[in-house]
Amino acid sequence: MHQKAKTGSPSIQSGINHAKQVRSQATYRKLIKAGKEIFTDRLMNEASVQQIANKAGVSVGGFYARFANKESFFQEVQESAAREMLLDMERLLTTSQMIDMDAASYIRALAKLWVRMFRRNRFLYIASVRNVNLQEDRWGPIRRLGIAGSAILKETTDPHLAKIGIKRSSKDYRILSQVVSALLFNAVLNDPGPIKLKSKEMVNLVAQLIANQLGVTLSTDG
Repeated sequence: MHQKAKTGSPSIQSGINHAKQVRSQATYRKLIKAGKEIFTDRLMNEASVQQIANKAGVSVGGFYARFANKESFFQEVQESAAREMLLDMERLLTTSQMIDMDAASYIRALAKLWVRMFRRNRFLYIASVRNVNLQEDRWGPIRRLGIAGSAILKETTDPHLAKIGIKRSSKDYRILSQVVSALLFNAVLNDPGPIKLKSKEMVNLVAQLIANQLGVTLSTDG
């Protein structure tokens, strides 16, 4: 005689738990997206939890189910942006197309990627500056991003430089990251110029800066 599956059976309960996890992840993504938009335009203490929840289309209870307070939420929004930048960087620099490039072409592609990352994640830098006195570890996500990003740069760039007889140390890549990021950080804060973050001229400038730091010659027709 067959028995009906109980709602508490492992298979059904697993399905229920999975559905809850999916909904929870969707709510988390909505909140993070709303946080990026809100904190780009205002200080952390100028935005209420209610405003954040409304922007995300979730309840205040949904917010507090995931974050202890607004400060921990702000930090997670920063960390999320930094993680996304690292993942994008590693994913794009390890494509077969990038791997097969010569050193000069790779540097130009790297410059485009670097500028695009700053364009898409202006929030991370603007919010860190605007909330300079409102959080203890305001530069933590950016500092960790720089350290991890430099390691990825070395791993993906070394093979290209080796083809033309150039070798650079881990310190060289940290300096490269510091120099290029400083330029783009300034462009985020002073977007009117003279060279705007969104201009093609910025990509060319970054490419030349990377080449100079690594000791690679770029042809003027590229």
